[in-house]
Amino acid sequence: MKKRVGILTSGGDCPGLNATIRGVAKALYARFGENVEIVGILNGYHGLITGEYKDGVRCGQGAWYYASGDTKWCFTGEWANDAPNGYGECLGENESAILCEKGNYTDGLDNGTMTYEVDTKDGSTGRGLFYYTATNGKVPIIEEDRGRYIYAHNELDNNVRSLSDDNPDPDKKWGISPWDIDAD
Repeated sequence: MKKRVGILTSGGDCPGLNATIRGVAKALYARFGENVEIVGILNGYHGLITGEYKDGVRCGQGAWYYASGDTKWCFTGEWANDAPNGYGECLGENESAILCEKGNYTDGLDNGTMTYEVDTKDGSTGRGLFYYTATNGKVPIIEEDRGRYIYAHNELDNNVRSLSDDNPDPDKKWGISPWDIDAD
């Protein structure tokens, strides 16, 4: 797995800083070879937290914190045109579980093969590891089981059987809020 290492400074002149950054990069390449990606982070700590902006539009790498219902989320990944575009990870936490969705996004919508993990905090309902495929936020139903419409089966634990819904909305788009709200 390729490691991503970010380098940031707090700005201002500092004798020897360029040599230090070059030395860190050379040491990382010597240790990890092609298995490392070095990312320069603009605008210090603020750039690390919020990402890059050009002409007021978010782009490049960045993080975004938001709440959806009772779940607090943090998306980190690639941005273009002020929306998640490219690979990203969305970590969430609520009273009962820790959640993680990984994959590619197009204009904030799930697009391609996605991984969704669920780990309940009390262990009562087990863990879930799901793979599903989305096309511009649309996730196909793979089967129906006793009135439940199933999008993905659990690859990890039979206690959490599937990602499912008993009343699916055909216009629902899966993605990162607020991009998943409006359906075509």
